[in-house]
Amino acid sequence: MEKRIPFEVSVDPFYSESNMEHLRRGVEALNAGKGVEHDIIEEDE
Repeated sequence: MEKRIPFEVSVDPFYSESNMEHLRRGVEALNAGKGVEHDIIEEDE
């Protein structure tokens, strides 16, 4: 009746410019040797 798709279309917020900049800064820090290695935490099921 409304001649439209039955749901709203939106952009994934993961790809927002502010988040992409945060990821770029993190990659730069890792490439500069400023990362911290952590052990894997495994959960019991």
